Amino acid sequence: MSLTQEWNLLVTALRDVAPVTARTLRPCASTSAVKRAEAATVPWPDGLREFFGLHDGQNEVGGAGLVVPAGRLLQVAEIPQRHSDMVEVMADIVATEPDIYDGTYAEIVDNLVEAGVEAEDHLFLPGYVPIAAWDSNLMYCDTRSGEMRGSVSYRSDDGGHLGVPTWPSLEAFVCDVRSAVTDQISIGWYTAAVDNGVLDWDIVE
Repeated sequence: MSLTQEWNLLVTALRDVAPVTARTLRPCASTSAVKRAEAATVPWPDGLREFFGLHDGQNEVGGAGLVVPAGRLLQVAEIPQRHSDMVEVMADIVATEPDIYDGTYAEIVDNLVEAGVEAEDHLFLPGYVPIAAWDSNLMYCDTRSGEMRGSVSYRSDDGGHLGVPTWPSLEAFVCDVRSAVTDQISIGWYTAAVDNGVLDWDIVE
């Protein structure tokens, strides 16, 4: 199925089992807003533009739940700052730990141009565009070139993955989120938990 079809099925499922969380979803971002976010970060794949043409993240509503594991779906306007902050933090980490990393942050980035290839210690790379976040926990789309361009992965605040897979596409990611909601299929260490119309994600190792 297409990304739009998968998203519509997920939203239908949320309205059925987690209506409180479903109501936090914002209407689709404008084309101009998406263009501004892309211009402020890196070139986006078509799928990422389509993704934010279906929604504009979640409103910050305490206790209303999370649509995806790892945190709240970001609003398009939030993406550039989140992206630049992570790049700055990663550059500082590499600069202060020269004995751990092979080269400067810029050199590491220059050697990792293919989507799906990770840096040592799961460093956040400029080619990653955050789509959901909670503190330093991030779900991101890999915009670098190659067969895995447009893939989706996860980085926890300690740099690990918590067992979360890398999806080859946004539609595969959305499909798995829907399966987690409707069929209680875990996503890595995350399991969907719905209570009184609110969707949250429990970590079960």
